[in-house]
Amino acid sequence: MTVSKNSQTSISEAKKIYQAIYNEDIPEFVEEKFEEASLRILANYRQDEKLLYEKIIQNVSDLDAIETAARYTNTMKLLTTKFQLMVYLAETVPENHKFFVNEQDIGFSKTALILFIGAVKTLIKFLRGFYMLRRMMHA
Repeated sequence: MTVSKNSQTSISEAKKIYQAIYNEDIPEFVEEKFEEASLRILANYRQDEKLLYEKIIQNVSDLDAIETAARYTNTMKLLTTKFQLMVYLAETVPENHKFFVNEQDIGFSKTALILFIGAVKTLIKFLRGFYMLRRMMHA
């Protein structure tokens, strides 16, 4: 398969997004499908949105945080769409079953604690992402 400059950018972006969500290396199948779908998605966005997206992908180390803020504020639709695409594709890989289904029986107290800790982490991630998003949009 010949890889164009556009494909290399998409593959790099796919690796970064997958790593941000799952903290693992991206399966080859997901990477290829993400690249194909990304080309179709980009046709729906203006050039200035694409440039801001590229700037974020290249310069932001915590993509998950900035995506959380972008989703909540509805300011960077391309970024949130690409994250949704990655999750959709990752669900199709059997090895990722562990990310989508919890089969442990851990009891109510432990579940409540896990949910509380997750909510606090999400709030911190949102605040950090909101700060980064504002910086990127006004730079």
